[in-house]
Amino acid sequence: EIPIYNQDMESDFPAAVTRFKEAIEAADAVLFVTPEYNRGIPGVLKNAIDWGSRPPGKNSWGRKPAAIAGTSPGHVGTAAAQAQLRDVLTMLNMRLTGQPEAYIVATPQLFNEDGSIADDSTRSFLKRFLTGFNDWIESSR
Repeated sequence: EIPIYNQDMESDFPAAVTRFKEAIEAADAVLFVTPEYNRGIPGVLKNAIDWGSRPPGKNSWGRKPAAIAGTSPGHVGTAAAQAQLRDVLTMLNMRLTGQPEAYIVATPQLFNEDGSIADDSTRSFLKRFLTGFNDWIESSR
């Protein structure tokens, strides 16, 4: 529902953008999970981030605890996309956790047919990642 960002629309925000910004502001923290396309984040994610930061002085992302994770079939997981996303979120004054990092290489054996994680070591790693993120949220209060 969120349209392509257009500064001319800032004087009369679309209702979907207003709802999106309100959801960000109500959240205790934000977990960004991204694929990687051409060594970057998807355009739709960047578009949502841009809307959430607008208009100037009304950045809904500011000071929110955040973490980044991602999965890709490539051997570097989503390292390049996460680095790009980290640059953007740092500029928006989000409180990003530094560790642990979650670069998941997607393989056919990684997921069950229902989309759940089939690999025990990946499931265990993700539990540690989420526990660390929860600790980060709590320490940011």
